[in-house]
Formats: sequence, structure tokens, C-alpha cells
Amino acid sequence: MFKFKQVAPVFVAIITMLVPAAHAQLGNSRGPIEITADRFELDDVKHEAIYQGNVDVIQGQSRIRANKVVVSYWSKESQKERAAAATGSIGALKEIIATGEVYYITPVEKVKAERGVYNAEKERITLSGNVLVTNAEGVIAGAHLVIDIPKGRYNMDGGGLGGRVTSVFESVGEPPIQ
Repeated sequence: MFKFKQVAPVFVAIITMLVPAAHAQLGNSRGPIEITADRFELDDVKHEAIYQGNVDVIQGQSRIRANKVVVSYWSKESQKERAAAATGSIGALKEIIATGEVYYITPVEKVKAERGVYNAEKERITLSGNVLVTNAEGVIAGAHLVIDIPKGRYNMDGGGLGGRVTSVFESVGEPPIQ
């Protein structure tokens, strides 16, 4: 079975180093995070941290590679307003967008897509554009993969105009009796 829940901690990991107040609790990965890129820009007016060119995010044995990663965060003022209204604490994290040959790699699987978005408020990850998930058990391909983290629900579709989801799994167990 695919371990889609491993995707969430790495997306959250990107922001935990940038914004110490980020408290999104999506997984068990809490080790140090290393982010490298050819270029970095911080736009405090737009509340964005932008990494471009060979972006590599590593936490433990998990890794995200992309051409560009944009981390959006709430301003301190809006964060205080949200904290007063919220029952749970999301922290400063707003959204993380990875684009351009996005790879999520763990010791047990590899996910490839053209775009990945983590929405902290909805606790949802959306991967789109020729999504391909591979591991030792098989392969699943489609146009969009949406992971609703609190519900533990994963939906993949093949896109419009006759697109379909395709799965190929290795047989497990004894061969059938003939």
C-alpha cells in the first residue's frame, strides 16, 4: 500500500525552519531541515520566501526537489487575529507551492508531479500535472492527487477529456492453481 501520509511532513518541514511559529502537526518528522537552492528571495511585503533553481529540501530520509518553492506565511498582525479566532494553532504557515518537476522522495516511494501545493488552513496537499507515484508494490498515474490530511482521504483523477487513472501492482502471494 502507498504511504501517502509521508508527503505531508516534508511540505510542512519547509516552513518550520523559516517561520519558528509554524505549528502545523501533520507527521512525525521533526529532525533538522536543510534547504538549498541556486537563489533565495524574501519578500516581507508579500509574506513570501522564494527558493529558485535546483531547490532541494531534506529532512531525515525524506526529500523534495523542485525548480521553484514559494513559502507563503501570515503577517504577525494577521497571525494574531487568526490565533484569537482559531480553535487550533496553525502558526504562521499559509501555503507552500512547489513547481517545475516536483519530486517527493522517501526510502519507500517516489512521487513526481509538475506542481505541489500544501494549504495549511485546509490541511490539504494537491499534486497536479502528470502525477506518478511509484513504490515496490506498483505505480499509480493520474492528473491530480488530493490528500485531505485530517480525514485521511486520498483522491486521484485522470483529468478531463477521457483522462483516466492507471494503476499497476505487483502480484503478492502464491500463483493461482491451474
